[in-house]
Amino acid sequence: MGIAALDPAVLAAGAESLEAALDPFAGEPTLVVVANLADTDVACTSAALTALRQVAMLTVGVDAPSPLAPCFDLVVTADELPRVRAAFERSPRASVAAALLVRTPPPDIWTGLVAESATYSALQAGPEFIAWRRGRPVHPPSPHDDAPRVRLSDRDGVLEIVLTRPFKHNALDRRMRDELFEALLDWVEDGNAPVRIDLSSANGSVTMPICMYPLKATYKGSGSVTAASSYDCK
Repeated sequence: MGIAALDPAVLAAGAESLEAALDPFAGEPTLVVVANLADTDVACTSAALTALRQVAMLTVGVDAPSPLAPCFDLVVTADELPRVRAAFERSPRASVAAALLVRTPPPDIWTGLVAESATYSALQAGPEFIAWRRGRPVHPPSPHDDAPRVRLSDRDGVLEIVLTRPFKHNALDRRMRDELFEALLDWVEDGNAPVRIDLSSANGSVTMPICMYPLKATYKGSGSVTAASSYDCK
């Protein structure tokens, strides 16, 4: 974990100066703090600030004027900076991961969901999540949580997979993973591919289609956004 406090003069000197200043922190979660920005004449389009938007670090501009706000992951006041620094020191990997996740808006909802899921999955294998879990009580399995995790139905080639664990917010566990695997086994091993797969909540209030790659679920422009019938695979 590292904290790089940069003077605006480093940015004014160009991208090579920025690279040299950050080089000692390469390979570790780093918080980059740039203060005293009120009087700087560096623009967001400058080579240094363009490069700053590409570093795999959490970047913070302290009291940055409005034209410079888009250059940083966070813009805070000098009074807010200690709280941001303390949060970063508690979870440096998660802080950097969150910054990289939201730095560039995804082109569509599904791409954003995949990116968020991949980021969360990576963090779950890291030391910060392990330490967080160790600090939480271990709850014994609920006697009410022994029912099947999924319910299947096949209607005219449309495979409907209903997640049946609403009291756990349909959280994925080992049993749900195995049951989903079994649900798709006939398709994968025997080549009996469904025309479409719909995921549904237990009460049917939310249904969403899963499209065959490279097709994506595309909203038709009308109808409920929580209904599979409002989407086409395109």
